[in-house]
Amino acid sequence: MMRSERDRMDENSALMYHIHLVELLAVCTEGKNVYTEIKCNSLLPLDDIVRVVTHEDCIPEVKIAYINFLNHCYVDTEVEMKEIYTSNHMWKLFENFLVDICRTCNNTSDRKHADSILEKYVTEIVMSIVTTFFSSPFSDQSTTLQTRQPVFVQLLQGVFRVYHCNWLMPSQKASVESCIRVLSDVGKKTILIY
Repeated sequence: MMRSERDRMDENSALMYHIHLVELLAVCTEGKNVYTEIKCNSLLPLDDIVRVVTHEDCIPEVKIAYINFLNHCYVDTEVEMKEIYTSNHMWKLFENFLVDICRTCNNTSDRKHADSILEKYVTEIVMSIVTTFFSSPFSDQSTTLQTRQPVFVQLLQGVFRVYHCNWLMPSQKASVESCIRVLSDVGKKTILIY
């Protein structure tokens, strides 16, 4: 379904219905809302989120909806979901973020042909979840942080590369700067970067 450009543009398609449904679930879990978060966890498990977002045919519109949901339902939550900090789920997503960051940075300098939805996904959604994840006190307690040093360093380098894109708007640049700051602080604190 995601391969079809027609479905991507058709507001009445099954794909757009699905995207809007996930967006609605994300809005329901926004803020500190423990009971809704628990219910939504059962509706859209972490394994499913990772499987969809990392699928090679996944389009930015779907990634935006799913990562927003992940951020509000699993990362920025009332009751800390420690599983998210100890499992490989986030690290698989970080590796996928690196691919999208690279695609965004290699995007054409011709603004008429730029993929603005991919740029929005990377500069707003990815930066937000990375910042929120690594701002949590649970993230640096994770033993996987030391073993995932290469991915962490690549993530910091990728975010730094986005910062130097000449098409960034001031609000996007602020989001990227905030992410760089958080990643640098975590890296220094856990001796992942020198």
